[in-house]
Amino acid sequence: MGKHIGTCPTGRAGIRILIRTCCGSKLINVAELARRYGKETAILAWDLTDEPPFWIVADSTTDAMAINWTRLLSWSIRRYDTLHAIVVGTSMEDVGHGPFRPDNVREEADFFSVHPYSIYAPKLFPDAMLSERGTYGAAFETALSGSAGRPVMVQEVGASSAQYDPEQIALVGARHCQLDFRVLVEISRL
Repeated sequence: MGKHIGTCPTGRAGIRILIRTCCGSKLINVAELARRYGKETAILAWDLTDEPPFWIVADSTTDAMAINWTRLLSWSIRRYDTLHAIVVGTSMEDVGHGPFRPDNVREEADFFSVHPYSIYAPKLFPDAMLSERGTYGAAFETALSGSAGRPVMVQEVGASSAQYDPEQIALVGARHCQLDFRVLVEISRL
């Protein structure tokens, strides 16, 4: 949902009518999905923001805009579906202090999902992809997201096959087996 919904522009001066029309139609679509599929047992959760840094106006999105958009999406779903969980992806928002960080949107989320690709934040995590320390960033992000008071699921981890050799990614997967244990330990401490 997040990537489709994320095409709605927000906060730019002079296009308020477009914003209301576009965002309003997205909310209607979300509500219709919830109305139509809210009782489906195949749905595990509604994912509101898969990777919010790719939000259409990421550079100018304020905390208030992120909170309001997340709230409107969740209300559109809850109007028809109180059965399924709502998940909000944080995707390094907590680490980078972005507007969709867990402390901002926790009231609308039943749990958070993280994509702790620390290799894409070399200023914060300068260690090599296959180093042991290279897995610490994922445990850190998971614990940081969990500090907002909701459960956290590691939804994606590792590296992109579009940017790295598949054999190297397989080694990353093996390295992240160590990560899984550290993440579980950190979550159990929350």
